[in-house]
Amino acid sequence: MTEDEPNFEPKLTCRELVEILADYLEGSLPEEQFEVLQRHLNLCPPCLDYLDTYRSTIILARECVPKPQQCDAREECPEELIQAIMNARREMRHAPRRDAE
Repeated sequence: MTEDEPNFEPKLTCRELVEILADYLEGSLPEEQFEVLQRHLNLCPPCLDYLDTYRSTIILARECVPKPQQCDAREECPEELIQAIMNARREMRHAPRRDAE
């Protein structure tokens, strides 16, 4: 049987396609599995629509997550607090250790 015949059955079901879709989009499918999935998408408009929706969902989800911002502690913390922390660290370094007793 070939793909052009009306009774052609793909090697990959729609359910199986959904299970490996993330790997497909990440580019981590083995070549043979990638080709089988591509063939399925060419023959199955509902799965192609699902793929488009899946991609859109990923894009929208990324837009919802705030991007991490660089933080400069010196700009956000009062200088007095920074100095107090530094002084406490210095004192701790020079204090006798408790386990040395």
